[in-house]
Amino acid sequence: AEVNEVILNIPQRPLLKILRKSNIPHASVNDEKELYDAAHAVQSVVVTKLYLYYDNIWWHKLGLHNGDFELSGDAQNMLLQGRYHDGHIECDGDNCEGFLLAVYAHDYGGNKAQYFRRYQRDRPEPVTIISNTDTEGAAFLKHAHHRLREYHLYEVVNASYTGFEAQQVFNNAAEPTFAVLATWNTATFGAGGGWHGWTSLAEVDKATKPLNDFSIHVINEAYSKLQGWAEGSLLLADEVLENYFSVSRP
Repeated sequence: AEVNEVILNIPQRPLLKILRKSNIPHASVNDEKELYDAAHAVQSVVVTKLYLYYDNIWWHKLGLHNGDFELSGDAQNMLLQGRYHDGHIECDGDNCEGFLLAVYAHDYGGNKAQYFRRYQRDRPEPVTIISNTDTEGAAFLKHAHHRLREYHLYEVVNASYTGFEAQQVFNNAAEPTFAVLATWNTATFGAGGGWHGWTSLAEVDKATKPLNDFSIHVINEAYSKLQGWAEGSLLLADEVLENYFSVSRP
């Protein structure tokens, strides 16, 4: 069967794999070079996300319901870059349990992921469940809880609670029972990262429509004007449908 138009919802790394094995009839070597320059005009972002599950959500006892927190880390000390309001919780009266978003970090080089990457079970699979039922998992969770304690007792500036109150809360707070670790890196199947950012704004026009002249339309946040959001893909889809398929925007 033959098709006249192809729409590909793929980011940078899968697109590059296709281009390297394609026989697209470029008019010249320079045209082919321009296509590769456009494809390389974005860079994938390494993203790490960590949710800790607590049987008793101690942060509410400190009056922490909203806002962010951050504590620098390295390969031996877990980075903290979280939010109090971004984890699902359930309450039965005064007893509440649920998730704390302890880390939502991203960069181009993967430095912020250095503590977490060795706990990822399988590199192409972004999600890993870390449990306290094994020695390695229990040590990870103990360390994460220790870092949270360290931050809330000693690193918070202009805290809304006293040091004594924090000490009392953490003395009665059990360690998390499990964690959900998500790491999106270059090995993540079908993605090659969490999202993308431009490395050359000079290539934006070509990169947002790299193969449209060949009736191949790439629709993805990677090559959109709103990277990192699904809305970027939708905006690019509207533009391509209108310009190449005569479909009006909704």
